[in-house]
Amino acid sequence: MRIVVAMDKFKGSLTAFEASRAVSEGLKDSQVTSDMDVLPISDGGEGTTAAVHQALGGELREVPVPNAALSRQVAAPVLFVDRNTERVAVMEMSAAAGLELLRDEEREPARASTKGVGEMIAFAQAEGADRIIIGIGGSATNDGGVGMAQALGFSFLDASGEPVSDLPACRRWKRSFARLNWFCRESPRPVTSRTLCWARMERPTFMVRRKGRGLMTSQRWRRE
Repeated sequence: MRIVVAMDKFKGSLTAFEASRAVSEGLKDSQVTSDMDVLPISDGGEGTTAAVHQALGGELREVPVPNAALSRQVAAPVLFVDRNTERVAVMEMSAAAGLELLRDEEREPARASTKGVGEMIAFAQAEGADRIIIGIGGSATNDGGVGMAQALGFSFLDASGEPVSDLPACRRWKRSFARLNWFCRESPRPVTSRTLCWARMERPTFMVRRKGRGLMTSQRWRRE
């Protein structure tokens, strides 16, 4: 008999590796005679990078980034794997903006930021990644990627052209957010992502206009 132990995490209790190891040790203690493969899995949240690392190998690096509450730095793992002619970076947003990284009193979704995720992306690009794969899950944030965009060089302006501060909790968010400017320097080479489809823009401005109660965005893209 052959047994494959493929456990995901038990959120807040065990990582995928700890859960898989516990099950495999329990089977061994039961004196089951079988070949056993221990293969932790992930759904894109905590443990995604580690699971890919075990499966594919590669170079695992850590980058200090702010947590979702912007209260302290955390060491976020970024995996680099060379596949054919591409240098692929694998990361999980929960390593920077994860719920498990916050104290109970810090869990305020209205103020949580994805800034650390943007810094992880910037690190991967600076290290020469051609493609970025980001696991989305386990996040403590609800900012729509605002913090991530700011970390990558975007700024958010109101109708008068003034920066809108304290995003996403700012009360002016729905009433006054009018324009998004891009001040990033041009990348030495384009980077693509499974979750974020990067393309250079013909004009460095997103104009956001009100339409009824919602926001209507006019975007100009030129794909590489």
